[in-house]
Amino acid sequence: MAVGYYLTMQIIRRVSATAILLLFGACATAQQRPSEEEQANVRLGGDAVVVLPLQRIAPTASAAMPPELANLAWPALRESFNDTLRSAFTSRAIAETWVWPADLRQAHRRNPALLPDPFELSVGALRGIRLEPDTDLPERLGGELRTLLAVSEGRRYFLLPLDVTLSHGAAGFTASGQAILVDGRRQRVVWARRITGAAAPTAEGALQAYAGAVAILFMESAQ
Repeated sequence: MAVGYYLTMQIIRRVSATAILLLFGACATAQQRPSEEEQANVRLGGDAVVVLPLQRIAPTASAAMPPELANLAWPALRESFNDTLRSAFTSRAIAETWVWPADLRQAHRRNPALLPDPFELSVGALRGIRLEPDTDLPERLGGELRTLLAVSEGRRYFLLPLDVTLSHGAAGFTASGQAILVDGRRQRVVWARRITGAAAPTAEGALQAYAGAVAILFMESAQ
């Protein structure tokens, strides 16, 4: 009986030890597997990103604006786009730790004398500039971004949606625009792209499709 008890206890100890090793192994594997966000941040030099607010939204230029565009609430669309863009990234398990327009707005409101308004940056200075990799930013815009770095908790890169243009046709609403990624420390363009989203039956749907296209572009460019 004593022998049987001894053997039973030995088996229990061995099974328990094996279970503990498997548990630690599983934990180690889980810890070693970085998230998509961590991978993207590592590819950008280990830094997270500051997403700036959309700077401009407007209807496509035409001789006569269709009523579908004329009746839109343009300021509200511009405001809501920032949340739409955030959802496009976070729904892809990206950017939970990034700094977003709402964070920058709060920082500006706390200290408007020192921080530039992130919703009214000097992006007009970019007109006529060919935005290629390593292009230096105009001095005024570069200075604004350098100031915003001070409240960005060590981030380095800015994702800047410069503009969005909405059009309406037989397929519905379509959003297109330009976004740039900026190295805030070097004050230089990393990349600049013109993007068009899929057509949608509503303006909000078109902006959602455009935001998704921006998120996909970012993920591809960070590979």
